[in-house]
Amino acid sequence: MSHHQLSDRVKLIQGYTQDLPTDILYNAATSILVMHFIPPSGKLEFLQSIAQRLHPSAPLVLVDVFGEKTSQEFKQLMPILHAYWDGMGLPPQKQQEFLVRFDQGVYPVAETSILNLLEQAGFEKTIRFYTGLWVGGWLAFKR
Repeated sequence: MSHHQLSDRVKLIQGYTQDLPTDILYNAATSILVMHFIPPSGKLEFLQSIAQRLHPSAPLVLVDVFGEKTSQEFKQLMPILHAYWDGMGLPPQKQQEFLVRFDQGVYPVAETSILNLLEQAGFEKTIRFYTGLWVGGWLAFKR
């Protein structure tokens, strides 16, 4: 950031959104590959905690795994995912370990749920700008 002279205007914050002060409002936020680790019961609270800390009209870039694990669409993408992993040289045993962890500790939801959660949390004008297998990217603006 200093190379591009952004150090005075940009601050990278690593931590939990609910731990940030609520009296400081930010101009933008990103959540990249985070929300799918949050159980369904905590997703709205997570998005609300982001919205509470943004100026009106501030953008949120949300990138996350989405879809229903039991859906036909999810299952249809499995051969593509395995081909990708094979191309990267990931051994079959590691692929299976990943899928077991995915089944036990990853909580993706359908895109309609993501859109509803964003709206309930105080965001609007949401558009999907990216899709790659099970990962989607959305841009939303705080109401």
